[in-house]
Amino acid sequence: MTYYFKALRPWQWLKNTLIFIPYILGKEKYGSDVFEVIYVFLIFSLYVSSTYIFNDIKDIDLDKLHPNKKYRPIASGKIDTKNAIIFGLLIFISTLLGSYLINHLTVFYFLIYAFLTFLYTSKIKYIFLLDTLFISLMFIVRVLIGGAVVEINPTIYLLSSIFFISCILSTSKKISILNTEGISSGNIFYKLLKEQNQNNKFTTLYIVFSIFSTGSLLFWFLDLNKNNISVLRQGMLLLSILGFIVFLNYIYKFSDSGNLEDFSSAIFNNKILLSISFVIVISFFLGYFLI
Repeated sequence: MTYYFKALRPWQWLKNTLIFIPYILGKEKYGSDVFEVIYVFLIFSLYVSSTYIFNDIKDIDLDKLHPNKKYRPIASGKIDTKNAIIFGLLIFISTLLGSYLINHLTVFYFLIYAFLTFLYTSKIKYIFLLDTLFISLMFIVRVLIGGAVVEINPTIYLLSSIFFISCILSTSKKISILNTEGISSGNIFYKLLKEQNQNNKFTTLYIVFSIFSTGSLLFWFLDLNKNNISVLRQGMLLLSILGFIVFLNYIYKFSDSGNLEDFSSAIFNNKILLSISFVIVISFFLGYFLI
């Protein structure tokens, strides 16, 4: 059972905490509906994990040529492909049915996510820039699911910030892959990335997305300032933006050294990134809520 649990990649569930954002930022009063959000977070996390299983089955030959991915349960042969298919289908169907307990809009977003994932893994994954945009759309769907549960519409400022930050993480992953030692020259995806990165295109994209994400956050905070928030709150929000800029610098640095292919896992093992993230979150919440 350990291998089946590992195949779910539970450390990737960190991405799904975006589901909580509409509830946390949009509710004036918190109540029992938090349990609905937690429930959706859990079933959606399993739902996404089932897509990881299908992706591992599809990419089994590529993963066998990767210095780290070759140890994944499916690529290493710890889980038979037939059993992996059955396991993935059981989780996918049961969690999709479980989403019906919330509302039809939640089900719709679950299906949208599956559709985007299917397009991405079958075709879009190999198309320059479009692949990054698709991944970012999947992050947006997570936020929309959270909003659908508590019937809150996320603001355009929030959605645009999440979108461009997701673009940054997607691009940094590619930069990290290109700088990872030990990847076989026969890895088709690695060769594709090298071709796409001629003239350092990924670095250029990283800079562009960093500018847009920082700009989105600034516009968001300026919109909050229309409510005449205190100078101290403004200072805390500004501190969170400055922390974010420092964070972007370190993301690129670690990606360029080939140490940030899996952001969800790396952030817990990297004391610098974890510390900066803590500062950003605390200063943001102090500026948004408490002071």
